[in-house]
Amino acid sequence: MRRILLTGPEVREVLETGRVIVRKAAPIADIRFTEQKDGFISWSAIFSKPLTSRKILSTHGGTYIDEEQARHYIGSGWNPLGVPGDKVWVAETSSANSYGGLWPAFDHAEVRVNYACDGATIFWMINGANKENFKSWKNRSSAAMPQWVSRLTLEIVAVRVERGDKWEWVYELKQVQP
Repeated sequence: MRRILLTGPEVREVLETGRVIVRKAAPIADIRFTEQKDGFISWSAIFSKPLTSRKILSTHGGTYIDEEQARHYIGSGWNPLGVPGDKVWVAETSSANSYGGLWPAFDHAEVRVNYACDGATIFWMINGANKENFKSWKNRSSAAMPQWVSRLTLEIVAVRVERGDKWEWVYELKQVQP
């Protein structure tokens, strides 16, 4: 499962509605659509840097699809997060400390995690490598959040590319049970 970094307002939207739309920069220099005489649309995507996506598709297409369908095809095929149906775990700004200390005599410990966006507190039981490597942290950015502390799992509903100032991936996500 891959990680997605969300801002405080994006996390609050998930908590309130169970859904969120997230935009991330895409390494696309240009997408060209050409309508043929018979109504056939051909397209080509030009990328500004090499792609590391797990799904490889041809950079030149030619099918009986409209421009919006092509944007979904390009979005689903080359984006770094995944395709519709894939699940991602949410990383968010948090703080954590052990609750009552990490007692060597016990095989587990209780950790209190505070989530910055809404002030929620969740107590997690940890053991094994997580217990051995645990160190308290304050206001850790979402980029440094470990997966075992994530409280939200999202499923990708749709992916497309759109152009604002620059091309960007547009992810439609919904909350699911981990």
